[in-house]
Amino acid sequence: MIEGNEEGPDNECLQFALQTIPKFSKYLDISISYLSEFFLNHESEDYSLDEITFSSLLNLEGFQLLGFTMDFTYGDSLENLFQYRVKFNQNGFPIGFEGRPI
Repeated sequence: MIEGNEEGPDNECLQFALQTIPKFSKYLDISISYLSEFFLNHESEDYSLDEITFSSLLNLEGFQLLGFTMDFTYGDSLENLFQYRVKFNQNGFPIGFEGRPI
């Protein structure tokens, strides 16, 4: 997904996405490795990528921090499903994650 409005995608986010997509496999590996640092008992092959979003991660008083997120599900049954979102800044460094049960 690319941030935008009813008129179309935000041009800055679109250009950022076009520059980042060719490095998809690199960021996928970084995301799984990053999550593995926090969840040592998780098997990396059990993560399923659900969505990539290119957007403003922060917008304060005209300052816009572009970035992207990679959303994963993890679990083997409906009772055990969790969603994890790894956040990256515009330079491609992971800057955090969120997790929640589904």
